[in-house]
Amino acid sequence: EVEAPVKKDETFIDNLDLYVREINADTIAKYHLDNTTKGVVVTEVMPTSDAVNKGLVAGDIIIKIDKKDVLTAEDVKRHVAEAVLENNRPVLLLVQSRGVMHFVALKLR
Repeated sequence: EVEAPVKKDETFIDNLDLYVREINADTIAKYHLDNTTKGVVVTEVMPTSDAVNKGLVAGDIIIKIDKKDVLTAEDVKRHVAEAVLENNRPVLLLVQSRGVMHFVALKLR
């Protein structure tokens, strides 16, 4: 199994095969976000992930996982870890993509 490269200011979410970054002045500017945006920014989606099959792309915002708020990369890790403990069940993400909110169910790897 290949290790994901470590990226500065980004966190790899192993079971979802994607990178996220917390929202700050840099991400607001880079992804043209509103100052009031809450969540974490998807910065890269691995080509073999369920997320890529479901249409997640860099710049999408993960707002909630399983109806729980997401404000940090640690929140993402914690919510995914709960799903892993519950038989690796899929997680339900509330995502903002190009200004539109929608739900995405992702299988864990």
